[in-house]
Amino acid sequence: MLRDSRRLDWLRLIGAVVVAVGIFLLVERQQGDWAPFVLFLFAAIPCVALYVIAFATAKPGDALERWQTGLMIAAVALALAALRALAAVFGADDSPGAGATFWVTALVVGATALIAVQYRSPVHTLIAALTGIVSFFALLTWTDADLDYTDVRDILAGFTAVYWIAAYLLLIYRREAGEGHADYLILVGGITGIVSGSIGAGTSASVVGSLLPAVGFEASSRGWEFLLLGVALLSIGYTLWQGYRGSAYVGAIGLFAFLVLNREGGVGGWPLWLTLIGAAMVVVSLFGKEIGAKPGRTGQQPTPPSPPPPSAPPPPSVPPGQ
Repeated sequence: MLRDSRRLDWLRLIGAVVVAVGIFLLVERQQGDWAPFVLFLFAAIPCVALYVIAFATAKPGDALERWQTGLMIAAVALALAALRALAAVFGADDSPGAGATFWVTALVVGATALIAVQYRSPVHTLIAALTGIVSFFALLTWTDADLDYTDVRDILAGFTAVYWIAAYLLLIYRREAGEGHADYLILVGGITGIVSGSIGAGTSASVVGSLLPAVGFEASSRGWEFLLLGVALLSIGYTLWQGYRGSAYVGAIGLFAFLVLNREGGVGGWPLWLTLIGAAMVVVSLFGKEIGAKPGRTGQQPTPPSPPPPSAPPPPSVPPGQ
């Protein structure tokens, strides 16, 4: 039945989203009024139903159709509500603390990552990447880690490195299967890098800043400004390389943040160095081939000679006596 109803895929998808929103609101509004186990059943049953419908025609190793991905995303929202209610069943408060948040989000990360791999679903990679950040911070809070803005800044920068390295490895070793997954990893890594660089550039001194040469920059933020600018430019560069537009939007936001944070000051520092470096890059792009070519050569491959014309067919033979 599901295979023969492709024209109604959009209706199935919208219906699943409406159901998920309705159940999620019901569970949220009845917190404290209904028993936690009842709330768990109200969220878990439709969650399982959506997964069953989505997996009915899905095959491991094959890419999911759009409606299947949409149903699974709606099921993830219901899974969060169900796991939260389940945590209350085992004694958590109505507003779960860091421990319950960690276990709930960790389960979501594991499930979505498994679906992303088995069913080649880049959207689930996106969900796993975003939820993984929440889960990691919840774990640190649960273990009584005293986090301040510098810790948040450094952790987000670490997520940028991890996600971008993972994306690069996917593109190198599993190019065809990993393109969509790499796009979303670059997107999330760019977001964390922009936030990290903005926090560092707009606050007090940093270790990274002290490692760079002091050439017209303020010692308090130069390293994180460099990170902010670098992440923005690399995100835009990824769009030029792979054609994924999402990273370009993140890069544009990063450039805007960089301009806002550096709108005041003199001629030295960023304005001077960016102008010189950018001009040098333009010059190299215009004359790089001539600069790199050897004397007497243009750097172009010689044109291969044209093939000889086909030979004329031999004249027909005339039998003797005619």
